[in-house]
Amino acid sequence: MIENFLAQKYFQHYGTNTYNDYTQMSTFKDYLTFTVVMIVKITLLLLAGYLAWECNKNEGFCMQFFSTLIAMLFSSIYLIYYFVYRVLLNNSCNSSE
Repeated sequence: MIENFLAQKYFQHYGTNTYNDYTQMSTFKDYLTFTVVMIVKITLLLLAGYLAWECNKNEGFCMQFFSTLIAMLFSSIYLIYYFVYRVLLNNSCNSSE
């Protein structure tokens, strides 16, 4: 969600002939920027989903699925939370490793 907001702001400020649905990109730079932004967004989404799924291994399927879904929707926030809470503060996940 945050990535989408940032991409829209970027294209509104720097893009040429762009609309909110990105149908009118005219230069190669616009296509390249859009492609890179989408690749980064998808990578962050998948990484957040994987980390949330692995951290909730011992939970029930519904809770594991819901946690993963929320983590994927707010992938940037979840990755910052994961880094601070799990890595810097050294709090392990509930999984039995």
